[in-house]
Amino acid sequence: MFKGLCVVGGGQVDLKWENSIIKYAKLLATCDFTYYIKLPAYSQNTIILKNGKIFNTFVDDKNILTIALTKGDVLEMNFKK
Repeated sequence: MFKGLCVVGGGQVDLKWENSIIKYAKLLATCDFTYYIKLPAYSQNTIILKNGKIFNTFVDDKNILTIALTKGDVLEMNFKK
């Protein structure tokens, strides 16, 4: 587990994993930015929340999630295998 990893574009990531498999990820936007997030192959059943509410989004054929966040937005992903 780690917390507060700074990412390109102005964001902070928290990540939890178990047996080398990501279980939970959180992205806090520290400025307005469009993020491109590569999701793991097992992410078909992932629950995505934006600011605490279920967020339906499009993931492309390369498993990349594109999302525009504004400063203070929180994106949470609970990965179910």
